Amino acid sequence: MNKSPLKGFVLGLLGPIFFIAAVVLWVRRFTGKVPFPVSKPSDGELTWRLVPPEQVSSLVDRWKKDMQVPLSKLQQGVADIRAQILGDTN
Repeated sequence: MNKSPLKGFVLGLLGPIFFIAAVVLWVRRFTGKVPFPVSKPSDGELTWRLVPPEQVSSLVDRWKKDMQVPLSKLQQGVADIRAQILGDTN
């Protein structure tokens, strides 16, 4: 089998991630700060600010706490679908 589609798929996934990482590193190198989403004023909006690298860990903790409820709902939904699929095949 030709591996070209697989390579394209992998590059399609990793390319944007590497691009964003390069932009963040470039901004950090020239400003000494890291771009980070700091607030969500309303649905569909996200505010980014340049923050000192020392502050990023506290902001990540805050985002993790804010995302616990939506992630738990998503995990529960996936578990329900999986139980239905596995329950129907047995």
